[in-house]
Amino acid sequence: MRLPAFVLAILLVPWSPASAVSLADVVRNALATYPAILVAQSNRSVAQFDVARARALHYPTVDLLGTRRLAGAARNLAQPRLRVNVWASGAIDATIEREGLREGALASREIETREGVAFDAAQSYLRLLRGVRTLEATQRNLERHEALVKDFEAIASIDVGRRYDLVQARTRLEQVRLQIAEREAEIASARESLALYYPT
Repeated sequence: MRLPAFVLAILLVPWSPASAVSLADVVRNALATYPAILVAQSNRSVAQFDVARARALHYPTVDLLGTRRLAGAARNLAQPRLRVNVWASGAIDATIEREGLREGALASREIETREGVAFDAAQSYLRLLRGVRTLEATQRNLERHEALVKDFEAIASIDVGRRYDLVQARTRLEQVRLQIAEREAEIASARESLALYYPT
């Protein structure tokens, strides 16, 4: 009975009330630091710059052309030149529209990514919480089954015909121990999953 309690204590040490983290903190951290969200945000930022670049095609451009002779008596010459793209206005508008639509699509993809990450982070947190609570209940179940086995051992020592009940009680006790091992594996898996969103 002491060994399972010790194992439970070890499993719960990182999640003691002093170091417990709320679901909101886990989701907030995942939304701020998860790589897929950062990639979606950077893609959207690039698309916003592409829209601004496409709009800038309407603006006039100014060039400064300079010439200088290395030998001789010629003057140095600096000529500013102003260019406006009048003929490609329709193409520029189409480019602006295309880049605007692309930016909108990437904004939608960013929102979709954020929702997916928030859902997965919450699911991982709740899986871990469920695993810990289920393990606690299974520990209490183990204590009850150990007490029942002791009772049936006392009964079977007096009444040999009740040995079948003792065998059944021991079988159920082993089933509960197997459930504890399964719960511990679930907790380890949930902790690994949660570490993706909230590193400890």
